[in-house]
Amino acid sequence: MVNQSVDGFVLKHLKLIDLEHEEEIHQNKSYQQKLSLPELQNRGICLMKLCKQSMRTGLYGRTIITFAPKWSTQELAPNAISSGDIVGVTAGHESLVLVSGVILRVESKGIDVAFDEDIGVIDNYEDNQRFNLIKLSNDVTHRRLKHALNGLKKYSLSHRLIEVLFGETQITQKATEGETKITYFNHNLNHSQKKAIELALNQREVALIHGPPGTGKTTVLIEFIMQCVTNYGLRVLATGPSNVSVDNLVEKLAQQGMGDQIVRLGHPGRSISHLHSYSLDAAIGRSDDYTIVSDMRAEIQQMVTKRNTPFSEIKSLRKELKVREKRCLKQILNESKVVLTTLTTGSPEGYLKLLLDSDGYYPFDVVVIDECSQAIEASAWVVLNCAHKCVLAGDHCQLPPTILSEKAAKDGLEVSLMERLSKEFEDKQIVQMLDIQYRMNELIMNWSSQEFYSNKLIAHESVKNHSLNDIINESNIAPLVLIDTAGCDMNELDLEDEESKGNESEADIVSIYVRTLLNKGFSESSIGIISPYNLQVQLIRDRLKDHSNIEIKSVDGFQGREKEIIVLSFVRSNDRKDVGFLSERRRINVAVTRAKRHVALICDSDTVSNDSTIESLIDHFHQNGDIISAHEFKQEMQSMTQTERPLNLRFKTKEVTNKNQRKSEKADPKTKQIFKKREQKTEQELVDLGKESEFEKMILHFIADNDSDVFEFSPQLTSFERLLVHKISESLDLIHESVGEGQDRHIVIKKKTKNVNSNDTQIPVAVCEQESQIIKNEDNCGERKSIAKSKPQTNVESVKQKTTKSETKTKKMAKDLTTKINAIDNEDIDALIAEVKKADNTCHYSRCKTGISVLGQKCQFCGHNFCMSHSMPEIHGCGERIREYLRSNARKEGKLSAGSGVTVKKPLDSHKRNYLEKKLNNKLNDLSNERRAKKGEK
Repeated sequence: MVNQSVDGFVLKHLKLIDLEHEEEIHQNKSYQQKLSLPELQNRGICLMKLCKQSMRTGLYGRTIITFAPKWSTQELAPNAISSGDIVGVTAGHESLVLVSGVILRVESKGIDVAFDEDIGVIDNYEDNQRFNLIKLSNDVTHRRLKHALNGLKKYSLSHRLIEVLFGETQITQKATEGETKITYFNHNLNHSQKKAIELALNQREVALIHGPPGTGKTTVLIEFIMQCVTNYGLRVLATGPSNVSVDNLVEKLAQQGMGDQIVRLGHPGRSISHLHSYSLDAAIGRSDDYTIVSDMRAEIQQMVTKRNTPFSEIKSLRKELKVREKRCLKQILNESKVVLTTLTTGSPEGYLKLLLDSDGYYPFDVVVIDECSQAIEASAWVVLNCAHKCVLAGDHCQLPPTILSEKAAKDGLEVSLMERLSKEFEDKQIVQMLDIQYRMNELIMNWSSQEFYSNKLIAHESVKNHSLNDIINESNIAPLVLIDTAGCDMNELDLEDEESKGNESEADIVSIYVRTLLNKGFSESSIGIISPYNLQVQLIRDRLKDHSNIEIKSVDGFQGREKEIIVLSFVRSNDRKDVGFLSERRRINVAVTRAKRHVALICDSDTVSNDSTIESLIDHFHQNGDIISAHEFKQEMQSMTQTERPLNLRFKTKEVTNKNQRKSEKADPKTKQIFKKREQKTEQELVDLGKESEFEKMILHFIADNDSDVFEFSPQLTSFERLLVHKISESLDLIHESVGEGQDRHIVIKKKTKNVNSNDTQIPVAVCEQESQIIKNEDNCGERKSIAKSKPQTNVESVKQKTTKSETKTKKMAKDLTTKINAIDNEDIDALIAEVKKADNTCHYSRCKTGISVLGQKCQFCGHNFCMSHSMPEIHGCGERIREYLRSNARKEGKLSAGSGVTVKKPLDSHKRNYLEKKLNNKLNDLSNERRAKKGEK
């Protein structure tokens, strides 16, 4: 019966972890083959364009390289790379992995990577070489999970803990409270914490400690471990699913004075730097045998180098070296009362195999698994065979295990051991929930308590009513603030990548709100900003890059963290009311409960309330907090300096047509006819025509206004929109110029008077040329990129002479077009569009009436359409412009067109140069040898 139950579990989970591993391999291959490096970076698994900032030797002989952006003011892109991950290093745009290493430390402006292997291949590159770090998959974890599951069948007949956890044997009744008297090391424990420790000590096989946010779960585990070691003389194997969870235990135990009784297994690079002294490597370095082992290694290396030592002698020394190393490791592990390791590192394939006795059992009395709810059950079984008792701690109402395969998750892989046991043994009194929390204001806590913990959480008196007023007097900020963007036209970016979402308006509001808090006197370190999406994290970081001490991370990055102030951006705002993976209710619980005194939630309530959990959160804010409409931020948003979008955002293009259709449904009959005509055109033509008609109407109103001679357009126009304005203004005989630099660049148009300076009439020509050049650098999706802008260098007097004839023709055509347009009622949009369309369908060359609706060519310099006969720039008057354009390209690229008589070569790549020099030297040597041979014959 037992075997059938265990066998069924093992068979099922072997298939599930295979599915998960295959999905991981497939995603990594798919990403690296199909996606560019910038797209990989957007997904959080790559960091681009990093330079070697420093290199040192540490971590017991390993090489550590710090990679950072070229400029010290830059920060790393938002990413899912953390300490302990394996990364591959590539150079420039190459995809070949040069060397792999382990992430040692990740900070906002740099990342440390520890290398075990030779890094000479990196040293060969120049100091200014750019490198990329790509997160790699690791099959070691998969192999160890399979080994653990197969071992589960082996031990199932002789291991009581296995029988209990699979429900085949009754749980032993715990000892009565009177039998155990406990003297606590921590005198500040509350009633529920003491009950949890008593349960864990008295239970014979298994105990579960359920710790909601801020209830002191780790504090309870530390007290339990100290009780086991000090008062009961037991040996403990303490584990967790992540390096962070294990480091947390190491640090707390060391603070309690147990540093000399603990050892931490695993690569030192996977732990926090100030905890390296508790690692196994450090313990080996302190042992008496280490000096002998080091001397033996050096001696063997010298013998191998000389090559005259008998192989049998080297073999004998190597055998002795292994024996001594094994003895050293075994001694250190046997002397440690508490061994700490991640779940997969605790595999019998690792160092723990040195502790196995002749019967195949480990010397541990109890296994502790912290954050058990974040690990799949298969990983828990890697270490559960090491003892006959286990204590599991965690909260299955917070973040679940990360599963890539949807099928594997659906079939049960994401159900942790703690979640399964909590449901199956709910009536067996093996679960103790910690019910007093020491983090959140009661108003922040209440929603989480009601939604996830059956309203059982109690706020401790020390935090129950604490607020921001306690930090800064009369700040008058409520613990809960909802900034609602519903009805404010602040939709999310409509991107092709469904995994990455962003909302620029929400990012602007976050920036404004945080700066307001900073102006009130709150410190940067007291503020945390959380968003579920990496792209939104990046958008917010770009807006707050001057405030590097503010933590801006995803929900997963804030797991286990807390801040006085938490600002949440939920991003999603769309007509479909699609909330995406915000529907993972446990993720929302984690996000809200990171705050101590204040939570500001920025969201579109109309969209996100489509999810029942978020709807209850919105209702909680309405009942207990302050509500602010995003309309109140619009004036400040307009005055903000526009922040550039991240590169390589791919927008959905079909959305434009859908928006037009939605607008047309509410429009008057005339507008409906316009949209009906537009449906027959291509998508880009629809966009162009819509924008042109909009700008024409604005400019015609300006012309009709006798009280205004100057009109300034918004600097938020794209370069393509500015080009349209220049074309329309030129056709209507208006003075138009682009002023300002960078993000402040905008267009000013003026009405001409009789006293207009002749130089003013030449500005539009140069400006149009510049805008035409800028539009070439724009992405097809219409996103704005950082483009270096400079003032036109064309000589004004020269342009005046060369464009007089062209200007006269333009004025005549503009005058005729203006006369026709003025004859049309401003409200008759159909007639206006028809007239502009008619002008666009005729060759722009003077006296040429050829229709160009079928065959025509648009000049890239003046922007006008010409028939095939007049389409060459030299014919219709743009000859000087194309010559200047070609000369400019030649200067920039170092290339001259064929027939110029001059050849410009770029310097050779250093590797190619070395190869060619070597080949030349070999050729010269061969020729020299041939000459010597011939002389010898004579």
